[in-house]
Amino acid sequence: MSVSIPHSYIDQLISENWVEYSEKALSGMTPPEMLQGKSFQDVISSSSSNNRTRAKELFEIGVLRGLLIKPRSSSIGTALGWELVLGNSHVHTSLGYISYVIGKGLKAYQAGELPESLRKALSSISVIFLLQLGLNHNGKHLLIAGLFKYILDHFRKPTDVEEAKWQRYVAAAMFCTLHDNQHSEALLEAYIQNQPIVNLVLVENKRVDEVDPETLSAMARETRSLTKVTPPKAALFWIGDYKNTSPRGIYSMSLEQGADLLSHACILERESLLSGGNNPFEALLDKSHDAY
Repeated sequence: MSVSIPHSYIDQLISENWVEYSEKALSGMTPPEMLQGKSFQDVISSSSSNNRTRAKELFEIGVLRGLLIKPRSSSIGTALGWELVLGNSHVHTSLGYISYVIGKGLKAYQAGELPESLRKALSSISVIFLLQLGLNHNGKHLLIAGLFKYILDHFRKPTDVEEAKWQRYVAAAMFCTLHDNQHSEALLEAYIQNQPIVNLVLVENKRVDEVDPETLSAMARETRSLTKVTPPKAALFWIGDYKNTSPRGIYSMSLEQGADLLSHACILERESLLSGGNNPFEALLDKSHDAY
């Protein structure tokens, strides 16, 4: 199963990529006639896959009204977000404008410690970003954060393992399980049906090993390397470096100011699943369109 989360730290994504794109290709300062026939990548003078990936991630966290680059699977025509730019319309969402301001602040403090107010602002928007990251299982849109918190309820932290370290190991196992088609189905059905999560898997060098809470606890105590798991960096950008006092992963960052909001959001999703209703966050999670 394809699970899409930003594969860069969220502070880096908005302070570097988002600020650059906003001030260059998306500023609205270039006369529309000078943009005709040019793509987003033409304007930023880069055709690298990194910019394609970052632009897609920025749409997925909700700062763009539409995709700037068509997916490779449907490259014919112009992405709707870029059409807005060509039509001299703003492509930033309200969250996008707020994120730009925070990104500018982060950029100014890259070499030093962030002021408390700026760190709180970053955490506050991180939880909003988090509520727009999901997956689709048999037509049901699910919050990745909701699934993760549900797994944590069944994979209880050992008393002798630090919180961030434990979350990093659980996140690695969750993303490995989602990446493995054979096991992702069982995991998501257990989540939807409110059943216990007793096993996850770790995929390393194409080898798939089941892990239960006890096995994962032993691995965390031994600080077993997670660098060769598949996918390799999802847990890193979800949690961050657990050795740091303030991990930079999007989930960890969001908890500093948004823990209560995230908990209430996950409760709402859980209630909707139990009642058979629509996910209240479906409008944010549905990425089948490429503009809104």
